[in-house]
Amino acid sequence: MEKIPYYHASRFKTDGDCNPTFLLAEEAISDRANADLHVSCIGASFGERRFSWFVIVYGPNSPSNSLDQQLQSILSKGTTVTIPDDFINGMVERYVLEDQKDNNLLSKPIHKANKPFSPN
Repeated sequence: MEKIPYYHASRFKTDGDCNPTFLLAEEAISDRANADLHVSCIGASFGERRFSWFVIVYGPNSPSNSLDQQLQSILSKGTTVTIPDDFINGMVERYVLEDQKDNNLLSKPIHKANKPFSPN
């Protein structure tokens, strides 16, 4: 898989430091109906670094300039980091697959029973 078009990540010392930034990023994304992005707060260690907490905003498409600037400002509360491409690509692949599953479920017709359910 080629390098994804969009991601930003910040490192934090504890999950308590990570969580407020995660919530702000999540809110910024949810406020934009057309933002095809996801945000994760994860604990991991990459390479020689000790275990840390990360907020990662990623997606298959780049957001608007204003949302990108807002997200970078939110993530500036931590230390900006680069995450290995294979890790980010795996996260995006899972996000896209989950999104496709959700869309398939929404497109299936809902069948109603002709009579009420009875446990007997």
